Amino acid sequence: MKMWMMFFLLALVLAGCAGKSHRPLVDFAASPGKTQDTYEQDLLDCRQYAESVSSGRSTAQGAAGGAALSGIISGVVGAIIGTDIGTSVAAGAAAGAIGGGAGGAVSAGRTQEDIINNCMRGRGYSVLR
Repeated sequence: MKMWMMFFLLALVLAGCAGKSHRPLVDFAASPGKTQDTYEQDLLDCRQYAESVSSGRSTAQGAAGGAALSGIISGVVGAIIGTDIGTSVAAGAAAGAIGGGAGGAVSAGRTQEDIINNCMRGRGYSVLR
């Protein structure tokens, strides 16, 4: 069980970093009046907007949903095949929490990247990726 908890905590830590280090690829030739200096300042401002997305909350919500669904399914399967229901539920919940937490972290990171990209577009940059 300790191993599962370590994976969950790792997913939570990674969620805190997800998206925040994103640097959009910009076509400066298609971004009139924009320089590397203005890019850096605008990127800093856009990253602050992106930080308002709670990646920790997304990770926790994904973990809770994954744990509940996997726990229920594992309990039913355990009952059908005749194994200890409590053990089946616990194992399923742990696996679901890990998977759901990781999925929530990835989702939050993508959302932050989208916010940064859209913010930079709004400031006149031609964002390629």
